Amino acid sequence: MIGPTLRLLATKKFFFSFKKKTFFLFLLQVIEISDYRAQLFEYLKNRMMAVAPNLTVLVGELVGARLIAHAGSLLNLAKHPSSTVQILGAEKALFRAMKTKHDTPKYGLIYHASLVGQTSAKLKGKVSRMLAAKAALAIRVDALGEDTQATLGMEQRADLEKKFALLEQNAVRNRV
Repeated sequence: MIGPTLRLLATKKFFFSFKKKTFFLFLLQVIEISDYRAQLFEYLKNRMMAVAPNLTVLVGELVGARLIAHAGSLLNLAKHPSSTVQILGAEKALFRAMKTKHDTPKYGLIYHASLVGQTSAKLKGKVSRMLAAKAALAIRVDALGEDTQATLGMEQRADLEKKFALLEQNAVRNRV
């Protein structure tokens, strides 16, 4: 690690001016925070694979954790239909759209999943709907199932990737 080496240098009479030492100490804090962030992400990755492996494979560790946190628990999230999972996190926009009689949002937290981010702008709504449907199934398996393996999540992700490739191919063919 770089942090302990720099801390050792900071304690020596290595610096000639106060500004250099202050900057160096700031650099140490940045490195420590970066290391702490990496530790937190590793912890989150391990916990998500233990708690909800299928959801983690489908949408990723961070998005899965945000979905669970937003619903309150994995069991509460399992009670939601896929349409709610799709717009979870966009409640403010949903109620504003309903109040003003405009179009409702197509996605909430699920927008940050890698599968949605990889698609073109025109297909993001359809992709998020399909991903939310598969994620709702994966959430129920994780919450109520006994299996701790992510086999269902991997199968569903592979299936979705094939469907998304086909959708992209059809979108390109329709443009030409």
